[in-house]
Amino acid sequence: MSGTARRAESFFVANVKCVIWDLDNTIWEGICLEDPEVKIRPGIVEVLERIRDRGIVQSIASKNEPAALEFIEKFGLQDFFVYPQVNWDPKEDNIRRIAEILNIGLDSVAFVDDNPFERESVAAMAPGVRTYDAADYIKLPQLPEMQLQYDTPEARSRGRMYVDEALRKQEQEHQGERKEAFLMSLEMVATPRFAEKDDLARICELVTRTNQFNSTGIRYSDEEIEAFFNDNAYRFHVVSLVDKYGDYGRCGVALIKDGSQAWDLEILLLSCRVAGRGLGTSFLAYLTESAQKSGKRKFKARYIKTDRNRQIGLLYKILGFSKNRELSDQDSSVFEYDLEAGPIARPEWIKIEM
Repeated sequence: MSGTARRAESFFVANVKCVIWDLDNTIWEGICLEDPEVKIRPGIVEVLERIRDRGIVQSIASKNEPAALEFIEKFGLQDFFVYPQVNWDPKEDNIRRIAEILNIGLDSVAFVDDNPFERESVAAMAPGVRTYDAADYIKLPQLPEMQLQYDTPEARSRGRMYVDEALRKQEQEHQGERKEAFLMSLEMVATPRFAEKDDLARICELVTRTNQFNSTGIRYSDEEIEAFFNDNAYRFHVVSLVDKYGDYGRCGVALIKDGSQAWDLEILLLSCRVAGRGLGTSFLAYLTESAQKSGKRKFKARYIKTDRNRQIGLLYKILGFSKNRELSDQDSSVFEYDLEAGPIARPEWIKIEM
């Protein structure tokens, strides 16, 4: 396995995942249920389009009567917004509600409002949410936090993916505590394969963005990832996932170092969107089966515990990996799987297509 000089790092990704808008004097000029005439703000459609096309989901948090939503349809803007919250609740409560539905952190949310009191209230009561004055709406797409760090199909479709995930949550609530029945109902199909040159940007994106299901927490640079890719001693694998609700895209990465007797798993990470689906087990089953077919006797996996990736260490233990004390130290653990025992069993609710 590689040396342990590099330690796991906690880091913060600045990109906004959701922009939540106020309505009156923000999306349009005037108060829709009081003024005799309201007009949509100049250039707002172009702003909404540019934000949407970067994979950022958009919603509404407005203190208003539900009838205000009729103006969204009147102006033809309904397709831009998901899960609009139009009521008299505190806006910070509605913002939390939207973030919970989308399963994102408040530090990934931006809030746009013309009222300084509302912006200050949200900043105080929902720490982490970025607040913006509606007067600056034209500038929003130019801000660094609104840019695509990696221009991949997964990044541009991320807004749709959040909506798909909300539909899955509704299905899960319908199934109740029958988790296996819920997973079977998703009709998941995973496609693991060797990575190709076109996968590099997505691999870099996953390495940069993944926190929870990241086996080491090490933040390799794009240049380091490309160096691994071009080194014949290493081989990247990627896995894609689809289900009846939509396409997760390429959501998992593994970096394998090919040894004489073993495959060494240097990096294992999965997008948080597939957490709890069993894809980690399926991916490891594919990798151990591939190692066995290549004539290897052992499969080794490096693990550096961080404050957010404990579930990977637990997964190795559940799947029958044992800790190699000789190769482990206080900074890094090496888990080992005996391939003579056969590959890891795959979850029956995920179909594998090679």
